[in-house]
Amino acid sequence: ASSGAGPSCDADVGVVVNAIRALQQIADSTSGAGGAALLRALAHGHPYVRVSAATALVDRFAWARLDSATTAALEDSLRSRLADADAATRGAAARAWLARRGAAGL
Repeated sequence: ASSGAGPSCDADVGVVVNAIRALQQIADSTSGAGGAALLRALAHGHPYVRVSAATALVDRFAWARLDSATTAALEDSLRSRLADADAATRGAAARAWLARRGAAGL
């Protein structure tokens, strides 16, 4: 059951992951809510959701049309995922970080 506040609020992990994948399929740089939804998904308790969110952050749509506070929060959350307990999430976060900041950002 979803509260309507974004994909990370849904109790069913499969539904959340499918919502993230759908964003990757249809979102573009005119979509404004993608980054905020992915920010919430990065904090999800299930590693499958976190790795899916980190993977989606490689795509430009995730960063489009965000205000500076949301961008900073998303970067902070992504950086924290570099130390995630799940190895796949760490790898996806590193890939997204490199796509966002380049090797100099490490």
